[in-house]
Amino acid sequence: MVAKIVFELNHEGLELLPENIFFRMKKFCIVLSFLAVVSCNSTTDNAAEPVAVSAVQKQNPAFSFDKNFSAGKISEVKCYADTSVSYSIFLPSDYDTTKNFPIILFFDAHARGSLPLKKYLEIGEKYHFIFAGSNNSKNGMDLPSTNSIAQKMWTDILHRFSIDQKIVYACGFSGGAKVAAGFAFSRTDFAGVIANSSPFDEQLLSSGKNISVFLLAGNLDFNFTGAVAFDKKLSSTGVKHQLVVFDGKHDWADKNSFEEAMQWMLMRAADDGKIQRDKISFSAPDFNSWKKENYDDEKILQQENETEDAMGQNFAHFSFDYWKQKISLLNKAMNAATAKNIRCSYSRELNYMSMLGFVFTDGAVQRGEYDLAKEFLAIYQLADPQNSDVWYFKALLSAQSGGADVYSSLEKSVQLGFYDSEKLMNEPAFSQIKNSSVFQSIVAKAEANKNKM
Repeated sequence: MVAKIVFELNHEGLELLPENIFFRMKKFCIVLSFLAVVSCNSTTDNAAEPVAVSAVQKQNPAFSFDKNFSAGKISEVKCYADTSVSYSIFLPSDYDTTKNFPIILFFDAHARGSLPLKKYLEIGEKYHFIFAGSNNSKNGMDLPSTNSIAQKMWTDILHRFSIDQKIVYACGFSGGAKVAAGFAFSRTDFAGVIANSSPFDEQLLSSGKNISVFLLAGNLDFNFTGAVAFDKKLSSTGVKHQLVVFDGKHDWADKNSFEEAMQWMLMRAADDGKIQRDKISFSAPDFNSWKKENYDDEKILQQENETEDAMGQNFAHFSFDYWKQKISLLNKAMNAATAKNIRCSYSRELNYMSMLGFVFTDGAVQRGEYDLAKEFLAIYQLADPQNSDVWYFKALLSAQSGGADVYSSLEKSVQLGFYDSEKLMNEPAFSQIKNSSVFQSIVAKAEANKNKM
């Protein structure tokens, strides 16, 4: 997929206009239990109106554009009104409080606010965008909680930074995509949503708001078929939308794919008169090239849907031996497939099994059903033996039963990329060992993994 967009630049960056300041229900329910972010009864009745920065400043002289943050780097910010709410912020190197800059708000599924900023920093610099990522919003929170976090973050940003309120987007990964969409569609000052690795509540589309939607999905992502179905659903709504598939699993998109999302959003901004078209020249990316080759392969996608539905229904009921054989057959079929789309389909089914393994194992642990958790974990390990969460759960269950492999399992987990040092320290099962030098060393390694993200 070739994409190129060139903006005519001057010393102020982008030349902008003058500124005043369906899911199948069975699979849907399983995935929601994994994401656990939005309520099925969510509405936008409590929509917040845009904050007029100039008016706020007049009413609150203490608030003024903050000049304490360095341009060209990522900084950490605690909200004025509630210091328990924080976010990471990237200001492009030409940031100047006398000019207004476009912005993207990021919501990660695991409250890793700086992760997408680090990943896409070069793109923010290239297009003169401010990037801000929530350090609080994460899977497991309900919609009112995530909306409250997003509102506090957005209000704080408007108080501190010089924002072009015509070019405002929300972007999220996995459950964070649902948060981004929920917040953007509840307001009138967001122009677009970039939903990475997850569709969102279709009810939001009935708002009639002029919000463009860009979907990003990995070709190995267990949410892939949902993204394709949602893209087709959007085609019947009149919402401006696009889907791009990248090579990868359930994760943030690669830089090139994300840049294409930004380019497409900026094209829509030009269509809407928010950017002067005569100041922009670009060759339109061939967004439909992938669709022409794969999008209409309904037979493969339908078979995949049926297989995954059966997995979800039977995961807790079929024996270990059954799943051992099933997973073995999937691996053999994947390795034998010569066509990329067929190989990717089998891989997605295995990744779906991995997701189910996490959901069922974690659920059993939360309920204190440790013997059942061990049964689920054995299947989870078969499906995804190199997943760091598999080894975290092995350590946790070993600690619960007084096993001898707690440290070795934790070491394996951090070796495979486990990064949640706070989760390690707060897990009751590790309370007897958390002050040991070995455990502290493991925590430090997890923290190092986080810093590498």
